[in-house]
Amino acid sequence: MRRPEYDHWSGVAGHVQDLDGNPLPGYYVRTEGAGLNPPAVRAGENPRFNAIYGNEAAWEQAYNPGAYQAMEIRVQLFNDRPDRDGTYRPVSDVLIVRLGGYASSSLGYVVCTLNWENWH
Repeated sequence: MRRPEYDHWSGVAGHVQDLDGNPLPGYYVRTEGAGLNPPAVRAGENPRFNAIYGNEAAWEQAYNPGAYQAMEIRVQLFNDRPDRDGTYRPVSDVLIVRLGGYASSSLGYVVCTLNWENWH
């Protein structure tokens, strides 16, 4: 949990990296919660988020853009390229992020780390 880097809002952000901490842009992050199911975001796609979070594979998803709010958000990482049938395969389990509803816990920051050698 972190305080948002700018403004007063609630949501999740993070980055994708390898075991050495090098950024892995291109992976998709799907989030849902608080009655919202926004489209997946691509890690590293937004230069503003990369600059804010200091990583070239950063991502962010706001759930309440104007206030701190207690809520539960589900986060899952998907592959950076589709399978033969055009679908993107999940490469992580679902992570539950529980926001506390106050400044220091209104941003759930998730670091996804490649943890096996043959990650496809």
